[in-house]
Amino acid sequence: MSFNEIAGVGGYIDAPATFYQLGNVSPAPGSAPAASGRLYAGIGGDGVGQHPFWKNQFGSTWDLAHLHEMMILVDGTVTTQKTAVRLPQAGVITNVTCKTNDAVTIGATPWVGDVFLVPAANINTDGGTTSIFTTKPTITNGNMAQNYGAPDLTPVFAAGDWLVGATTQIGTSGTMISISVTARYT
Repeated sequence: MSFNEIAGVGGYIDAPATFYQLGNVSPAPGSAPAASGRLYAGIGGDGVGQHPFWKNQFGSTWDLAHLHEMMILVDGTVTTQKTAVRLPQAGVITNVTCKTNDAVTIGATPWVGDVFLVPAANINTDGGTTSIFTTKPTITNGNMAQNYGAPDLTPVFAAGDWLVGATTQIGTSGTMISISVTARYT
């Protein structure tokens, strides 16, 4: 049974995969398959990498690729500091969210930050100069958080690369800001 045979019933369908029957199973209550029966395992892709999938005999599929979240804590009161986090595996950034760490909303002047990608080969020469955004992350007046989705410039990274977070414009009342970067390793 090829992965393409189940197109239209869920899951990623743009890369071919083969499913192998694992035998009859009785799923635990609350698990993904809706009923007892045959369970198949396979590998498929979403155009970025290959991921394991499950499929039951009813045609339902579940992508086992999971996301990782990295937190970059930046000082919202200075524009001269940067904070870095190392990426242990290659992957793609799927979402970025910024949130004030205090129970305060940003005032009249918005907080503006940025996330830079530093290739592993440049860790001794690049302090964070290649932004992953065209439109910088901003928390606007009256808000404590803002979601940005996937970055528009550099969503793909290699093992050993670094992400560097920074405040580029000090916002009214914003002291510490968490930049949450969600990624899927490939």
